Amino acid sequence: MNAPEPKTDRRVLRTRKLLWEALVALIQEKEYAEITIQDIADRADVNRVTFYLHYRDKQDLLEKGVEGIFEELAARTAPLTGEAFRLDVPPEGMTEVYRYLAENARLYRIILGERGIPFVIDRMRRYLAGLTMQRFRMIMPERSQPPIPLEIVAEYAAGSLIGLITWWLENDTPISPEAFSHQTLLLTAHGPYWGAGIEPPVEQGGRAKGAGA
Repeated sequence: MNAPEPKTDRRVLRTRKLLWEALVALIQEKEYAEITIQDIADRADVNRVTFYLHYRDKQDLLEKGVEGIFEELAARTAPLTGEAFRLDVPPEGMTEVYRYLAENARLYRIILGERGIPFVIDRMRRYLAGLTMQRFRMIMPERSQPPIPLEIVAEYAAGSLIGLITWWLENDTPISPEAFSHQTLLLTAHGPYWGAGIEPPVEQGGRAKGAGA
């Protein structure tokens, strides 16, 4: 049998957490390119030597911090299945992600906000688009020909969702994670015209744009 991997010392975990939180806080105050290792060490109340015991440079800290974000998200959600969505009951995994974001709202307001981290936002967009593609392929009939390429649909859904999450966090989560999960599911399924209570535009012949034949 393989020996179990040794657990990381709690002091190491605490130091890494302090350094990551220091970087995120500094990004709210100045451009990422302007942040120095000394800035991060001072904010975390450690010395430069301690920083270099854990990370090569600030980009290494950023990338490791982002990896930690996705590890936490993955740990909070169940694996995707081919089971059909119910519009009256959002998938528990989706709701759990929003609970996690609400619990860590201050951190994600900084990451996704006006002075956010483009690297993180891009990773999150690609992560959500990948999940969307995976989900579609599980539930689509074989050899189906969608009217719009799946890649475009997935990117649209991911970008819209990041915008909604950013609004939700910046406004101090005005609705519960459960209600937000349900509303985002309905918007994804029906689209913004439906959400606004507006009849969709029609093409020549009276068919709603995007409607099936």
